Amino acid sequence: MLNPRVCSVMELLPLVCLWVLTWSGGISADANGPLITKITVKEDDQVVLPCSFGSLSITDKLFDWKKDGDKEVFMFDKGQHYNNGLPGQDETFRGRVTHFPDKLQSGNASIVIKKTKLADSGNYTCDFPREQPTRRSEIELIVGTCPTPVIIPVKNGGHVKCKVVDTSPKPAMELQDSTGTPVPAKEEKVSENGNYYIVLTANLTKEDYYHCVVKQREICHQVKSEEIYVRLPGTCPTPVIIPVKNGVHVKCKVVETSPKPAMELQDSTGTPVPAKEEKVSENGNYYIVLMANLTKEDYYHCVVKQRDICHQVQSEEIYVRLPGSNSGWYVVVGVITAVLATVVVGAVIIFLLVKSGCLKLSFNRGSRTETSLSSEKNKEQNETTPLDIQEKEST
Repeated sequence: MLNPRVCSVMELLPLVCLWVLTWSGGISADANGPLITKITVKEDDQVVLPCSFGSLSITDKLFDWKKDGDKEVFMFDKGQHYNNGLPGQDETFRGRVTHFPDKLQSGNASIVIKKTKLADSGNYTCDFPREQPTRRSEIELIVGTCPTPVIIPVKNGGHVKCKVVDTSPKPAMELQDSTGTPVPAKEEKVSENGNYYIVLTANLTKEDYYHCVVKQREICHQVKSEEIYVRLPGTCPTPVIIPVKNGVHVKCKVVETSPKPAMELQDSTGTPVPAKEEKVSENGNYYIVLMANLTKEDYYHCVVKQRDICHQVQSEEIYVRLPGSNSGWYVVVGVITAVLATVVVGAVIIFLLVKSGCLKLSFNRGSRTETSLSSEKNKEQNETTPLDIQEKEST
């Protein structure tokens, strides 16, 4: 029958540390040697190198950390250490290594290395030289980098290169399309001089957006390059029509096209318009510019023709208005016409009101026109006083 018991925190701590170290890098051992803990860290980060004397206090003991067998990293001797006056520390670690004073009572001799450098990579040992039998911990530290890869289009089109420099440890690198799907690529160059220099080359079979990815699972998972669009040789890019500021000229432009296409400017009926080939340059693909002087206002567009590939591709259509055209006069004539129409309609309405008796026009001595409605005249007649009638009868 099992008798469960409650484990203390100090009893569980070594197991937790073992699990963390296994997850972060792993623990290995030689058949004839001590366990070696492998730890990987990103350059310029800080890292903890673990070492323990069990659960016993080490405040009155000596422990010594060394790198590659001879470089003094950190020494603690009964309260004296490299950070409070004890001499002997290697210059490359000065000011970057600390221990855990509050953990000494529980046997913790671990150290922290700050702002790690690539040169910090190596084998570290933690010794208790005065103890019998001698106690030692061994750590393999790998300081890595995560540089951003670069994607480079090759001039003749259809090829790209992925390049990464000064990376360590050696990463996995691949080319991916716009969906993140890996694209077959050949490892063209790999060189090592402390860090790695890697170049991949790929022959592409479709036009798409591509990017390179560097993967270092233990350090920074993955780093992606910028994304570029790769156009294959023998393509039909869409031309662009550009109005020139003075309004009489337009340009047709097409870039990154191969083989050299025929390009022309057309009006709204599809009729070609005379244009001059202003610029043609070739650097694997063609770059072409046409210029045209226009003589009429119309809708215009550019057309690229490659009969063997895609027949033709048309630009958007724009309306070109010539300088000094009569469009301004059309506006003036329209305004004048609207005013005259308003006057005529008003005159007709007045005429109809007068004719129907709803409106009466009268003229006084001062040649001022007074206008009154017939209903108001009738009102005045109905309001005649008895005195006015008497005066009228006596007369």
